Amino acid sequence: MPNKIRLYIKTGLLKILNIDLSYFLLEKLSHILISRYLFTPHLYYIHFNYMEKCEL
Repeated sequence: MPNKIRLYIKTGLLKILNIDLSYFLLEKLSHILISRYLFTPHLYYIHFNYMEKCEL
């Protein structure tokens, strides 16, 4: 296999791995932010009351 093709395959795999890693880190970061800032007691109370009203 010529060196150019090998280099192209290696850079392509690195780009795919880099994209997967960035999506993984983004998912982890969003999970941390959501769990820390959105699930506060006040917002949970609002959500619970909203769901109670929907059931009526």
